[in-house]
Formats: sequence, C-alpha cells, structure tokens
Amino acid sequence: MTNGTLGAILLFRITKEVVVSFSPLEMPSLDKIAKEVGVIFDKSLIFFENDPAWAARTGAYFCLADAETGLALIILAVGTVPPDKAEKYLTNCVEKAGRLAEHPEHLSSWESRDPDKQQWGGAIRGFDPFIYSLSGLPELGDEAVMIALVHKLRMRVGYKIDEIAEKSHNPYSLPLYEFLKRSYYFLDS
Repeated sequence: MTNGTLGAILLFRITKEVVVSFSPLEMPSLDKIAKEVGVIFDKSLIFFENDPAWAARTGAYFCLADAETGLALIILAVGTVPPDKAEKYLTNCVEKAGRLAEHPEHLSSWESRDPDKQQWGGAIRGFDPFIYSLSGLPELGDEAVMIALVHKLRMRVGYKIDEIAEKSHNPYSLPLYEFLKRSYYFLDS
C-alpha cells in the first residue's frame, strides 16, 4: 500500500480564467485534492483486495480537467503505477476527461464509452468547472473512486451520490461509499 502517497505532479497548469471563476471557499486546495485522491485510492485497494478484477492493481493516473475545454489542469500518479502500464493509464485518464468535456450533457465518460475505440468510463463532472478522471483500476472502479472523491471534496451539489453510478450500473460505488462512511472517512472533511 502507498498510505496515501502520490507520485510526482507531472503537469500543473491552471489558467487565469479558472482561478478567478470561483471563491476560495468553493475550491479545495490542490494539496487537499492530491491527499484525498491518494487516500481514497488506497482505501479502495484495501476494500476490494479480494475482488479478482482488482488483482495486481497498484497505481493509476488522476487528472483534474477544465469542464469546458477538457484541458488537463493537474495530472498525478497515484500509488505505484506499473511502468508497462504508465503510458496507457496516462493516455486513458486524459482522454476520458477530454471526451467528457465534449459532451456537456453527460455526467460521466461512461455515457460516451466505446470499447472498440478504447474509450472508457472513469471520468465524472464535479462542481463546474472541473472534471475528475482516473485510469488504472477496473473501469467502474475508476468511476467509483472519482465519485467518492467528489463526494469527499463536496464539489458536487444537487445530485444523489448514486446518480452517476446508476447510469453505469456501477457495482463498486455504493459499497465503496458505505465502506468509507463506516470508517468515518467522510466525517473529517
């Protein structure tokens, strides 16, 4: 386990327009986002360690992107990304966010997934102007971790925690949410 540690920040770019579009109370710090995605990722690996689909999963890439343009603002390696999977996970992470931005009517990249084109679920809309994307877990595991992250950061107002998961029939989201709730993780925001 990585104990919530993160890999190096590979890209950090926030445009002036994004920075001035919300108050400091609405936007969690970059440190908080990085910490929380690492903790939720680690807790999900522990919780699903006996699920065969999660076997040998040790790392992923996380992307915070602008919801209008799909431009990656932050990309983080979470956990230990296997070198032979790094390019694939990074490419998928950024692609999911960009594709979701192209579909403003969608809440998640699951809604436009196309396995024939290697386009997967795992990115969700948070509170505008952001998209949260992960690649490195089972496809619906990526989505479940992003739902938990957005919930933890309280960056999505006016929707049920299971709305996105219902659309994708996500088997991981509710159990992960309940596990995090039972462990009091959602109480220390």
